[in-house]
Amino acid sequence: MVEQCRSRGVLLMEAFMWRHQPRALELRARVAAGLLGELRLIRSSFSFPIEPGDWRLDPARGGGSLWDVGCYGISTARFFAGAEPESVRARARFGPTGVDLTLTASLEFPDGVLASIDCSFEQPFRCVYELVKTRGVIDVPDAYLPPMKQQPIARLRTIGSASDSDAGTDLIKNLEFEMADQYAAMIDSFATSVSAGRLVEPAEDGLAQMKALDAIMEAARS
Repeated sequence: MVEQCRSRGVLLMEAFMWRHQPRALELRARVAAGLLGELRLIRSSFSFPIEPGDWRLDPARGGGSLWDVGCYGISTARFFAGAEPESVRARARFGPTGVDLTLTASLEFPDGVLASIDCSFEQPFRCVYELVKTRGVIDVPDAYLPPMKQQPIARLRTIGSASDSDAGTDLIKNLEFEMADQYAAMIDSFATSVSAGRLVEPAEDGLAQMKALDAIMEAARS
């Protein structure tokens, strides 16, 4: 798809709506600016239970938890690391149809940034990511499905150092972000790219994302 579109001058953008949230974009800018120190670990969990006859269990239709929900965590790690993984490891529990029901992956990025991703079709609903930095943690609830009737938030936990008077005490602060329809924001971003004649950040054609997913699935199956 990427090759065909490039050869014909057609823009191709993967429809990852979460990347276009005002919250995601502002957090990435703050992380890059050094909020709470240097990034060390990215964690993401996305899961929900499905029925035995669900189409997501059909390998011929791209079934499996990695393709359906784990891909969000991989996109999150690449988004905040600002790079592609240099190495991956993965383990999975495969169901009777051969697709992964639960999967965990560990990724290593340049500059020593690590990522831990888990996804599942057999666990309660979870949808969260966490950015662990040298001086604190950013927790992002409802990560890929932000609320539409109240402002999305992120929780900053600043960790007191041994030399601080508040050593051992977590200072918690909520950041509030603009409410926006993330699907509409994605379409607006694509329109901007069309006007520019090229993909404009945070848009991507998805090829690098798929390479990472392929490597993770290969690791899990081996």
